[in-house]
Order: sequence, then C-alpha cells, then structure tokens
Amino acid sequence: MTARVNLTRFFRARWANAACHSLTGVVSAVLVLSLLSGTGAAQTVQALAAKHTPALAVLAAGKLTLVQNGAPTAIGPVGVRGTAKPMTVTDFQWSSSGRYLGWEQSNPNTGRGAIGWYDTVSHRRMSWSVQVQYSEGWSVSNSGLAVLVPGEDLSSPSTLTTYKVDGTVSHRSVAVPTSDNVVGYSSGFIMGPDIKSGTQLWRVSLSGAVTKLQALPKPASNGPPYEVTAVSPDGDVFAAELGDHTDGCGIGPASRILMVNETTGNISRASLPTGPRWRVQSFVFDPKDTLDATMVDCTQKTTMRTAVLWVTPRGVLTGEKIGALVATVASGDLAYQAGHIKLGGTEAPTMEEVASGPLSVNGKPLADMNAAAAVSWAP
Repeated sequence: MTARVNLTRFFRARWANAACHSLTGVVSAVLVLSLLSGTGAAQTVQALAAKHTPALAVLAAGKLTLVQNGAPTAIGPVGVRGTAKPMTVTDFQWSSSGRYLGWEQSNPNTGRGAIGWYDTVSHRRMSWSVQVQYSEGWSVSNSGLAVLVPGEDLSSPSTLTTYKVDGTVSHRSVAVPTSDNVVGYSSGFIMGPDIKSGTQLWRVSLSGAVTKLQALPKPASNGPPYEVTAVSPDGDVFAAELGDHTDGCGIGPASRILMVNETTGNISRASLPTGPRWRVQSFVFDPKDTLDATMVDCTQKTTMRTAVLWVTPRGVLTGEKIGALVATVASGDLAYQAGHIKLGGTEAPTMEEVASGPLSVNGKPLADMNAAAAVSWAP
C-alpha cells in the first residue's frame, strides 16, 4: 500500500532534525452523492456504513480507526511496555485478503516505537516494540508482520525481520542492491529503484529470495529521480513517481507517474492533466488496483491546492477530485477528505496537510474523524 509515504517521511524528518477506479466507480460515487442530497439525506452514518462491502481504515491526527459494519473501532496507537508516550501512528497497511491490518507507531521525540497487527474478524491484536528506521517496507498477512530494512550503504545487506502472531521473531540478511524505496504487500516486498542503477527494481519474498524485475526508464541527465513509490496489496501493480521534492515542492517540471504491471513487466506512463506543476504528495491503491494519487499544485506558494487523480493499472486517468487530500472509491462508495497543503517547517521546508472539514463517506461526515491523512478500503 503504502506510500502514505509523505506522512511517514514527515515524521521521520522531524526525528532526524531532532536527533539527527475505474471511471465506473467514480461515476457511481457521484450518483450516490446526488441521491444523498435528496430524500436519503436523513440517513445516519451508521446506516450508510452498514451497506459498505469493504471496511475502511482511517489514519487521522495520528490515530488509526477502523470503520466496519457501521461502527468505528480504535486500532492504534497501542500502549507498549518500555516505550514512552505519546505514540503516533505514522503508517498502516492492509493484507491482500482485507482481513488483517498492520501499522507503525512511534514517539516523535525519541524514534522508539512499535508495530501492530489486528484481525478484523476475531479482533485479536498483537504488537512488538521496534526502533523506527528509515525507509521500511511492511508486509501484512495472517501470520503477522514482516519488515525489510535496506542496507546502510552499497556494501551492506538488507535485513528482513518477521514478527509472527505466535510470538516468534526472526531476522535474516538479504543480499539485494540497496534503495531508499521499499514497499510491501502480503507476499513480500518490491525494492527500488536501487541507488546504484537508479532504475532497477527487485522483488524480495518473505523467505528472503531475491528476483530481478524490470528496470524503470532512465531519468534525464540532471533530471529528477524516482521518489514516491507504492505497490498494490496483491503485488500486481507498482507505481513510481519521477519528480523533484527538494525543499518540499521541488523544482523542475511536473511529476511523472509510471505504472508497472508486475505480471507482464509492462510499463505505462500515466496521462496526467496539463497546466499546474503537479507534484505527488502520496499514493494509495484502492481494492481494484486503481491508484489514488494525491497531487499538489506547485505553481502556488505557501498555500497550495490539491487534487486526487484516479489512475488505472494501465496508466489511464479516469477521474479527479479537486481540493482533496484523500479521495478513494470502492464498490461505488466514496471516502473524501477536503483540504490543501501548506508549506511549513523551520529548519527545513515541510509539506503540511490542512483539512477543511471532517472525512466524509458518500457526503456524510464521520464523527471525530477530522484531518484524515490516509484512508484505505479493505481489498
């Protein structure tokens, strides 16, 4: 999932400074919203949520909440022995089955944190203390969690750690070219592009087996590198952004988004709108492997408008939601967080998300869910 990437990078940057859907789905959602403006407007949020086929995970104000069968359940952060409060959830991910949730939480002052696992059917919970590290890829499954941490330099191996729900924790070294980007799905990880080549992708299985994948197109000389990446929960589709994020919004042309079919190796360039100098803020995949790409208009200063673009696995733009920090569709249901980006920070510029209202599902606000930074339907 993941790349809710920018939120995690924002918290990691603070720690470092302190110490060091298809078009049919979109149209269906619009029709639902139109109906809500009529006789159905009096329906409660609970009644609406009860109709949803998938569950909805929401990360807002550092807390992870699950909306399921019309009721919200607080998932994280959780208290972990030996780890100081306050704890803030910085990232989460679904299993490909849509039953299990995994997340990362940390104390923003110390970097000490924990990872958590939750079974949405049995309501079983597990958590483990960890030292938060840069650029981790997470894998969530019925057996627990796994994390792949890249080597610190070109000659260092990566470290694969598994946390099983039976209490077993194991570590193994993996010889794979290191990268700043690792994303996980239920069956493993995709790392890359690696630092040495700048283009090559690699697959790492949960057993530590390494497979060389296709290479991304080579960036232009002195051009921007690949930055934000994401993989669908089933591992079938990989997305990568080519864009400059220097001092927040970066320099140079608008971002390019490439979609990779990991089954065939085919690479498609997304057909993005012309005009604004769009820069990727975050990636989230919906249950149908459509990419929900939150974009920032870098032609503006200080306060910048946002838009969420829906891009199919083949790179086709099927819709957009202007003024959205989050907008994702599943089974005709639309989850939407309005807002914009503000350039902030003191020692280094940061892209701060500013919500202009609560998270809404099909036009109805969800109580106590303001400033949603990431939202994802269960696959």
